[in-house]
Amino acid sequence: MGAVSKVWAVSLGLPVSLGDKGVLCLRMNMTASSFNDVLGEQRLPEHWTGVLLAADGTTVARTRSPESAIGTKAPPSLVKAQAERRTGLFPTLTREGVPSSTALSKVPGWDLWVAIAVPEASIDAEADRFLIEVAVAGCAVLAASIVVALWLARHLAGQITRASAASAALADGHADSVPDSDIVELGAMGAALGTVKAREIETQAALLEAVSVNEQTAAALSQAQCDQLTGLAGRGLFLDQAQALKDNCPDGSGLAILFIDLDGFKAVNDTLGHEAGDRVLVRAADILRAAIGAGDVVGRLGGDEFVIGVAGPIDAIGELAADIAGRLVASIATIGDGIGCSIGVATPHPGPERLGDIMKRADQAMYAAKRHGKNCYVVAQR
Repeated sequence: MGAVSKVWAVSLGLPVSLGDKGVLCLRMNMTASSFNDVLGEQRLPEHWTGVLLAADGTTVARTRSPESAIGTKAPPSLVKAQAERRTGLFPTLTREGVPSSTALSKVPGWDLWVAIAVPEASIDAEADRFLIEVAVAGCAVLAASIVVALWLARHLAGQITRASAASAALADGHADSVPDSDIVELGAMGAALGTVKAREIETQAALLEAVSVNEQTAAALSQAQCDQLTGLAGRGLFLDQAQALKDNCPDGSGLAILFIDLDGFKAVNDTLGHEAGDRVLVRAADILRAAIGAGDVVGRLGGDEFVIGVAGPIDAIGELAADIAGRLVASIATIGDGIGCSIGVATPHPGPERLGDIMKRADQAMYAAKRHGKNCYVVAQR
């Protein structure tokens, strides 16, 4: 932050060769708001989040809620990925707590990083995951190049235009307009500006094409990751989202798992047909989706088995999970046709515990609910 202006800014140096006279440094300052303007001009889909990070994980610019994010550390999952120089797609939680698939790339030649986060909930088509990872990571690299190219174009344009005006004034005999730097070198810099501008036009055109491709590939991702009938996360995507949610729990908080199995579903399939069974699954998915908070996750494991991940303070998570389970038992029963559900609830241990172990305890508690007569929930022993 500037000591006088009190405005967040980034200072970058550009070497200027004077031949046998040596090398000078042209230093340029760019405010964080200018970076936000550049990011905004890239017209990423409104539900995506673009972030520019300093080397230490400090947010320099952000397409969403920049006023509260600039100057603060990025979410722990993103800072960790930056430190590990992660490549390809990896799960993160945004500052708003939205589970997302994120690509990260370093800006070549600068201590800056660009990240693009695509909310998992907005992805709704099918594609090969490996190809998608390459495409989205490529988008991040291109976005980084765009940020640098636009930044250089705008800020070099202002300084070199003033230098060119001073040169023209000198030719007219206005000696008081002579700049401090060498005029010949400024002329060379003006010629270089044309190259930067041409690169800007080329990269903007390439970005339009890349965004179009990535909208298709990002949209295609859910066919491989989401359950096509209910729209919920599939097994693999749920495990990724739940692990990210667990990893980002602050001290004193933890993750609870609710394992849900429908009661009476086989009878509906056998007597009323598979179309009726599909309607039951869709209705159950809607009920589960409505029962959780914005930062929680829900998925369909297969058949009539569903699972929910809920995060919260350790001293309150048990009560919160039990409340959700009780409401789900009552709501699922309203589907009719003899449908109910048995739910197993597993709350976090005080010490370290793997996600798979929590899910195993929840699964065992669900079978205990079946033995208790179904249409109820059982909380696993910690």
